Formats: sequence, C-alpha cells, structure tokens
Amino acid sequence: LRTAAIAAVIIIWFDAAWALNYRRVPIVGRVAFEPARLNARAVSAFSAAVVGDLNTTAPLAHADHASEAQMEATLAEAFHPVVRRLGDGYDVLVSRPKRTLFDGWFGLAGIGGQWDPFAYETGVNAEFLPFERPFAIAHEWGHVAGFGDESDANLIAALTTLRSKDALIRYSGLFWAYGFLPDADRRALRLSPLVKADLEAARKRFLRRYEPRLAKLQWYVYDKYLR
Repeated sequence: LRTAAIAAVIIIWFDAAWALNYRRVPIVGRVAFEPARLNARAVSAFSAAVVGDLNTTAPLAHADHASEAQMEATLAEAFHPVVRRLGDGYDVLVSRPKRTLFDGWFGLAGIGGQWDPFAYETGVNAEFLPFERPFAIAHEWGHVAGFGDESDANLIAALTTLRSKDALIRYSGLFWAYGFLPDADRRALRLSPLVKADLEAARKRFLRRYEPRLAKLQWYVYDKYLR
C-alpha cells in the first residue's frame, strides 16, 4: 500500500507539473492561421530569405564572443515577448540549462535536451556546438512555458531566435530553420563555405556517438508514456 501511495503521488505530481499541459490549446489554435497563405511561392520566398540571412549572419556569429550567461540573458529577453504574444500573460521562470547525468544518453539517442518538471531544471545536450545551443535552449524554455508539443516548442524557439538582434542567437535560429526547409529549396539555394562547414561540423557532432536503435527505443518509450 505504501508503494502504491508513493506511485500515486509521483503520478499526480507529474500530471500537475507537466502532463496536463498536453490538454492546452496548441499554437495553431491560438493564432490567426490561414492555410491558404502556405503556398509553394511563399515557402520558396521564405527559404531564400533564410539562406540569404544565414550566409550574411555567419561571419558575425562566429565573431561574437559573449559569455554563456550573457547569451542566455539576451535569449530570455527575446523569449518572454513571444510567450506573451501567444496568449499567456504570466511570466515564465526560465531555468539555466545544466549538465545532467543523461548527457551520455542524449548523444546516443540523438536527443537535444529535456525539461525536468520534478526538479524544474532544463538539460541541454552538452555536445551541442555554440551556434546550436541558443535554439535548443529556447526550445526547452518553450516546454517550461507549458507548450508540450515538440512542433510548438520548435516554433517558439524559431520566433525567439529569429527576432533577436544578437548575431549568434539569430544565426542559431537560421541554422535550425534551414534544416526544416523543403529539400528542393535547399538543393537550389547556395550556402557560403562557412555555413557549409558549420553544417558538416554539426553532422559529425550528431553522428559521433549516435545509435539509431537506441534512438528508436527512446522515442517508442517517450510516445508510450505520454499517451
């Protein structure tokens, strides 16, 4: 009975701290989304804008030497207005990303980070390259704000990073946004040698310890317990 009671407390704690967020209205239901505007011409124009900004911002991002704490403070300034604009009036207490005991597993399973509702801590893959970190941190902060869907967290991270005037933060958003562009657009648009080098560095970082079978197991378990 004591074991059952402890399990019940943990389940209720998890529901109250995190799981009930999956009943929240997703972003697509919070904004004036017009599917008709999502056409091939608009997407191609967006892709060209992303690649153009990516090439222009890359040298500035690599020249930026702000400390990690300064970067996170600047990122938070861009993050809070995004959450408020999506309809939540409360202030989100963002947590500084920390190294965790799961860093090794993150690399093996291809995980970028994790929000721990029990400890109210954000964990981000310690192997991320500097230009990968801002977007990843903003993504986890999206979860901190109560947005459980991964796509919603990605959109919050994109809006946060792309609206920032900091070169490294903006470059991080452009870098991750590039990965979501249509394959046809990515093949047609030309990247600068510096951006190509960053893409290759990120690819090598990802594949260094990545195990597809463990990644498949991770997402299977993740999907099951959330349902």
